[in-house]
Amino acid sequence: MPLLEELDISHCGFIESGFFDYISQSCPLLKSLKFSPCFKAKDKDDNDAFAIAKTMRELRHLTNVKNGLSNDGLLAILDRCPLLESLDVRGCLYLDMNESLKKRCDEQIKELVFSTEFIDQDFSFVDYMNAFSLENIRDLAVYDFSWINEIPY
Repeated sequence: MPLLEELDISHCGFIESGFFDYISQSCPLLKSLKFSPCFKAKDKDDNDAFAIAKTMRELRHLTNVKNGLSNDGLLAILDRCPLLESLDVRGCLYLDMNESLKKRCDEQIKELVFSTEFIDQDFSFVDYMNAFSLENIRDLAVYDFSWINEIPY
């Protein structure tokens, strides 16, 4: 996918180590990356951030929510992705948006979304199956569940 400029990886399970290195090699023109797994990270982990920083220097927009991102990972991204304009890091519980980090983000990022509070996409498929019937899930227009029609039942 050498011409791909936008990639949205949402509502997925766990990814393997090296995934973002693979994406950057496969999509060298990537300008927008949205990564939103189904589950919140339980531990601090900057490996994804370091891979993004190392290999995706052309990024303009990054959504990287509900993971183990810490200040070190965010600083690596800010240092190595100089074209970054928008950044969404909601639900990253290991970020401490102190004054110096906030100042750095304000200098470089035009649109920053940061919150450790609950976010709308903080769900898993199992959570919804427990909360709603299958018919109700199909009616949730806010979320993209088009793939649900592929499930044999």
